[in-house]
Amino acid sequence: MSFQRVGIAMSGGVDSTVAASLLLDQGYTVHGFFMILPLSCVEKQCIRVEEVASKLSLSLHFFDLRRQFTAQVIRYFIDSYRS
Repeated sequence: MSFQRVGIAMSGGVDSTVAASLLLDQGYTVHGFFMILPLSCVEKQCIRVEEVASKLSLSLHFFDLRRQFTAQVIRYFIDSYRS
């Protein structure tokens, strides 16, 4: 049995949920991380990922990256496309 800690990016979807579950089954202490991005469905995703983390008894950490994502990814794309 392992006593290692691992962080996993959680979306609330099947892939990250199964990955977290498998890691838990192997004895890892799993910490979930969710990136809040500027998407229209982000509220639903937050609820879904909280439900998954609760069912798996994971600690879950939210990172609000809306401003940084807009400035560094979306704005970069728009500026590059225009030029």
